[in-house]
Amino acid sequence: MNVCALLLAAGESKRFGSNKLLLPLHTRAKQHSKEKLCSNQTLTIINHILHSIIQSGLTKVITVLGYQASQLKQQILSEKYYYKEQTIYPIFVINSRYRLGIASSIISGIGKLPQNTHAVFIFLADKPLISIKTIQKMIDQTNKTNKGIIIPVYQGIQGHPVVFKKKYFTALRHLDKNKDFGARELITAHLDDVEYVMVKDIGVIHDIDTISDYIQVRKRSQKLAGRKSTC
Repeated sequence: MNVCALLLAAGESKRFGSNKLLLPLHTRAKQHSKEKLCSNQTLTIINHILHSIIQSGLTKVITVLGYQASQLKQQILSEKYYYKEQTIYPIFVINSRYRLGIASSIISGIGKLPQNTHAVFIFLADKPLISIKTIQKMIDQTNKTNKGIIIPVYQGIQGHPVVFKKKYFTALRHLDKNKDFGARELITAHLDDVEYVMVKDIGVIHDIDTISDYIQVRKRSQKLAGRKSTC
């Protein structure tokens, strides 16, 4: 099954007050192969979630940009992304109507999916703590189930990424772009076709809307990084 990821990163971060995706998340060790030296590197929120998505095996990632698109694109391209030993190059889509909300970004991204795509994972860039293992579990379940929509659930709360199989692509392309509901109404209309995946990963629901959220997420990220965060 050919699966793509759609990373929604076009929002204005109005409640936060600045572009939260450009903020530092945690420090990691970076090895320089030629010199065999190691240095500490701080990853931003947008870089971190891209690394997680790609390292999980989702190597076709379409990132939808809007607000401060040039700054975000520059930040994303400041990093190299790998799946195993293969270099992965991010794909960008600009949503000029990003102020309308999430639905407009979904529409922009779905329109750029390769024709042979069988399912799409929709990620929100302000939920950066989703683990690689959780994404891989979602990939496995997507391949196994006959259901058309797959949603992770943490302690009874539905989260992200949400997976839609190909039969919903047309409906996603025709979401009401003037509503900031994303694909919520589409999911509600097809509850009998939803597969719920129980996970132990709070990252599927832990988003960043406020400074307080950011402090909590950053502390948790540093804790998860542990000894790997330093050389």
